[in-house]
Amino acid sequence: MWLSHLQGLEKDDDGRSLNCLLYDAQETIFTDLCQIAKVAKNDISGLTAEKLMKLDKKQLSGFLETMCCLLDKYAMPELNKTVSELDQLRENDFRYQVDRLKREKISDQETIIDLQSKLIDSKNEQLKSVKTTIQTEMKSWANVVEKSGAIAEKKIATAIEKLSVPKDDRSKNLIVFGVEEEQVEAVEQRVIEILAHLDEKPRIRECSRVGTPKQGATRPIRFTLSSSDLAYQILRKAAQLRSVDGCKNIYISPDRTFEQILARRTLVEELKKKRGAEPEKLHLIRNFKIISMTPDVCKV
Repeated sequence: MWLSHLQGLEKDDDGRSLNCLLYDAQETIFTDLCQIAKVAKNDISGLTAEKLMKLDKKQLSGFLETMCCLLDKYAMPELNKTVSELDQLRENDFRYQVDRLKREKISDQETIIDLQSKLIDSKNEQLKSVKTTIQTEMKSWANVVEKSGAIAEKKIATAIEKLSVPKDDRSKNLIVFGVEEEQVEAVEQRVIEILAHLDEKPRIRECSRVGTPKQGATRPIRFTLSSSDLAYQILRKAAQLRSVDGCKNIYISPDRTFEQILARRTLVEELKKKRGAEPEKLHLIRNFKIISMTPDVCKV
């Protein structure tokens, strides 16, 4: 009976909305149910399971058939339509977010390009300024040389050579005096044996005799170590060779330049005079200077 009533509402539809039709069908169904179950019309909560058990099979079948019809014909299409609209909204929102990110990325790239352009312009300005400064300085220098005429080409070449060629570093070199020279000899091995008496086993980079062989003369040996600190360490122990058999006439010194050798000779002569004039003091040569100390200071 409810289904036929619903179908009758559809036939009599005069342009009313779907919500109105569903509302009328609902009113009819629940009014009849309340009447059958003997429940007040406005008391929908009174339709308990116990009350609905009083309905016969025909009435229940009609109720279920009508509800299924309502769900299938009206409720489900509306639900599907709503789901489709929600999906469309989500898709539109996703596209909007993608477009927004693209716009932001393009804006960031434009900012980066603008900063790079400014940086290039700044570097070009700096190069231009440096170029102008160099040109100005070169013109000034050319004017000075042209006016003075006092700078000789040889002096300029000498100055350039001094600036371009680094000074010889002798701080890693040591010279050994007093090692007898033989016709066939392993010079490096002899140096290693001498250093072994000082408990030193350094890595020797270069080792050779110094000077031209002469009859009755013993040439010194120059060898190079890995660092100047190691050379200084060996020099501090060199005096111990005086107490070693076979090495009492061997001594080790720094690798001095010709100017330093002449200066040291002068200092040695002054040292002898000092020792003769002030025998009560201890006189030493340190860093190309003569140092005099009293015995009390030496004990300290």
